[in-house]
Amino acid sequence: MKRACLTLSLLAALAGPADALAAPRMGIPLTPVRSTRATSSAVSAKLTPNEQSNRRMLFAYANYLNSLLVQVPTGEANDAAFVALISSQCKAALTPLTQPPNDVSTTAQHTLQALGREMGDDLSISFDSAASSAFARFAQVLGALRWTKASGAAGVIRRYVNAETAVLAFTPSNLCLNASDAELRPDVVPDATHTFLRAYAAASREANQALVSLRDLMQSLEVPQERALIARISSLAAQLSAQMKAGLLQSATSLTSVLESN
Repeated sequence: MKRACLTLSLLAALAGPADALAAPRMGIPLTPVRSTRATSSAVSAKLTPNEQSNRRMLFAYANYLNSLLVQVPTGEANDAAFVALISSQCKAALTPLTQPPNDVSTTAQHTLQALGREMGDDLSISFDSAASSAFARFAQVLGALRWTKASGAAGVIRRYVNAETAVLAFTPSNLCLNASDAELRPDVVPDATHTFLRAYAAASREANQALVSLRDLMQSLEVPQERALIARISSLAAQLSAQMKAGLLQSATSLTSVLESN
């Protein structure tokens, strides 16, 4: 029962809807916006300055998502290295908490659930570190775009770049130390675990909200001729989400096995 508590809390978080994860979403799809603008070639050639910048941003976003897809194997390798590190430092650290004969108490169950979320966040951080170079290139393109002041686009982009930079700067927690503390006091969630979970959840929430705002900006300036590009972006975002989730679930299974087994 105890073992199931830890395993299920970790796997459920990683397998759930993307919006339910503490981790940041690296990319989201766009929806073609209905437009009453004429679609003749004469009109399509006359993009406003904001629409011109938005088109560059759309192409940059598509390239960014494609780069993230290419980096998925690197993210998986990062997680494998993290699991190997935990195995070398504190293999079976949670065995006393997750094995019979004693039933799990409500408070100990809460501790195991918190540790499960910490493990999931650690894996997400390790995985997402592979995105740093691709994000830096995307941010550089965004920073070079020019917008009218009234559009508010510069503020939206600044918020997104700052939020994503902050969340990608996170490093994994001291999982082995926190697991050791939990073994000594199973009815108390380690303070460091509490602090880590709150900080990462807050940074991820801000990054996700900033990404949604960026998406809304891109959609507000779409023109009908960009439908194929929007469809490509949505396809890339869906592929990225599926591949990241599959990789994280596999790593989660490995990590729980390391911490629960002798």
